[in-house]
Amino acid sequence: MFSKVSKTLKEKYRNGELKPAKVSKEAKDRGRKKVERFWKSKEGKKQKIKHSKRMQKNNPMKNPKVAKKVGEILKKNHADGKYNLPKGPDHWLWKGKRGFFAFVRSRLYRSWTLEIFKRDNFTILNLLSI
Repeated sequence: MFSKVSKTLKEKYRNGELKPAKVSKEAKDRGRKKVERFWKSKEGKKQKIKHSKRMQKNNPMKNPKVAKKVGEILKKNHADGKYNLPKGPDHWLWKGKRGFFAFVRSRLYRSWTLEIFKRDNFTILNLLSI
């Protein structure tokens, strides 16, 4: 995050001696709009294309050694429990019970509907009776 910040400043942030400046919502919105305007401009579009071409050529994950190393690190961290996310009601995206929809997405429902479609030769009978 702070690649160009000196080590002493980093330490002060970690220790809590320095705190990030409080920015008002209006200032954040102004900054966000300015960034959006830039990316919609001709110059921004050129920059985006230039960046994507550069990443297509120089993407480190296309190097098998790097990809293997990253994969091993992720597996290790997952096994060590660093990625244990809260589940169910404790998860921040929890929206309550989804009983019927979970059933519809389940394998049981899919296999059941597939059997019915096979039985009916993949035709919808209600539409044929009209």
